[in-house]
Amino acid sequence: MVLLQAKPVAVIRGAGEQHFTAGADVCEMAQAALTCTGEARGPFIREWLAGVQAVFMAIERSPKVFICAMKGLAYGGGVEMAAACDIRVAAEDARFALPEVKIGIMPGYGGTQRVARLMGKGRALTFILSAEPMDAMTAQGAGLVDVLTEPGAAEATALAIAERLSGYAPLAMAGVKQAIHAGAHLSLDAALQVEAELFAQVALSADTVEGVTAFVQKRKPVFLGK
Repeated sequence: MVLLQAKPVAVIRGAGEQHFTAGADVCEMAQAALTCTGEARGPFIREWLAGVQAVFMAIERSPKVFICAMKGLAYGGGVEMAAACDIRVAAEDARFALPEVKIGIMPGYGGTQRVARLMGKGRALTFILSAEPMDAMTAQGAGLVDVLTEPGAAEATALAIAERLSGYAPLAMAGVKQAIHAGAHLSLDAALQVEAELFAQVALSADTVEGVTAFVQKRKPVFLGK
């Protein structure tokens, strides 16, 4: 994977020319697991999962906006990483799958949770249990893809979105991201309180003064993230 950063936005794309990611290296995982025998295997597996989940959680909780650009295959951990991102861009020829049940395991990097939150419980169960590839248009209709592009245009589109967002107020975008993630697990009343508190914090920032002043003066604002 390649991480392209344009503060306060980052784009994640596949390192190769053809695919986003085919997921974890199953042979490497199997070899590593086989080196642990008996009672050591459980702690090894849990530590492995905790490490990857921590990375994806850091993406989700970061004040930075993460955009993923998907082409070719986005399988296994690739789908789980995409689900942790904020904006998912995919080329029309991209294919998505969580095929873990075919080899006797299950998604463990957040796939059963984040994908279900994006697609809904029924669609997520069908997608994960079938272990079959899903085309990009179907994935968009199911909520797994946000922006659909022509083949070969996913990365350019993601970078264009990142460039546009990088000119907006970082604190305001971080507030939006935090409000949506936090509110998703709360009652509406509680979520509105979170939104109001974050709004107040953002409104008291120097960026808000700059944004309003620039609007009145009909010029482009210069946001400093404070």
